Amino acid sequence: MTIERVFDAPRELVFQAWTKPEQIAHWWGPRGFTLPICEMEFRVGGKFRFVMRGPDGKDYPFEGAYLEIVEPERIVFQGVIHDEPGHQVWTTVTFADHAGKTNLPCNRRIRLNPMRRAVLRKAGDRRWTGLGNIWRERDGCGAVDNFGPKKRHSTHRAKASGSPANGAGAP
Repeated sequence: MTIERVFDAPRELVFQAWTKPEQIAHWWGPRGFTLPICEMEFRVGGKFRFVMRGPDGKDYPFEGAYLEIVEPERIVFQGVIHDEPGHQVWTTVTFADHAGKTNLPCNRRIRLNPMRRAVLRKAGDRRWTGLGNIWRERDGCGAVDNFGPKKRHSTHRAKASGSPANGAGAP
């Protein structure tokens, strides 16, 4: 399954929104969800753990590892959806310059039944709307200064990992 959007921001900023827990918490998940736990070691082989909380208070844990990082071009990771036992997700996110904007195709291979796949596609489409809100208001240098209308409260933990490096082992 591939979801593709163009964001009105340079690819370096869009890439950063995927690499920093304090930014991910502002856009990860469907509208109305929060991300109370966002832990990540952003490096090849590094682990991540996200817990989305639905409007009903139910938690949805998702954890995995980064398989490949090519800054600012691509991130490949594999994760496990805990509320769907045995269901794994392999994701490749590509950041392509598109006349000063960023074309972002996100390809996900998911081991799920067709009905659950349709639900995830709909949730993914809403997620990109939240990511787009990050760049609605920027200062004159193009730096992010407002994360848009979707305010979230979250615990962010980024482990020191040095600078991202190219990796191998993508599925």
